[in-house]
Amino acid sequence: MSHLHLFVADFGKHDIDIKQPEFLPGAIGSNLMMWAKAFIFPSRHPYFAVSAADGRFRIDNLPLGEWEFQVWHERKGYVQTDDWMRGRFTLKIKPGEIDLGTIKLKPERFLFNHELAQRAREKADRSC
Repeated sequence: MSHLHLFVADFGKHDIDIKQPEFLPGAIGSNLMMWAKAFIFPSRHPYFAVSAADGRFRIDNLPLGEWEFQVWHERKGYVQTDDWMRGRFTLKIKPGEIDLGTIKLKPERFLFNHELAQRAREKADRSC
């Protein structure tokens, strides 16, 4: 979303008409409050979820059929596993309740590459 630049001085509500979907969430930050950050992800469809603090999410009214889902995290981007290339997995939606169950991911999946390298160096130093 590099084409979206907005300077707001009055801290009021501002509507932005976005004409097309994006492939990645775009970050929105503040020059005044450097800690403030949000994401916007315009999509062609209304089927999305933002997880709660405990990681749970719900997407209501999904049409029946086979759908591809994509998992994205603000710290690392697409959550990739051995089975989820670029964070994608496919699931068949049938009548009734669909429960993905519990998906556990190691915290290391959310570290930046330089943090992973630092951990590897520390581990190597301890083994010497």
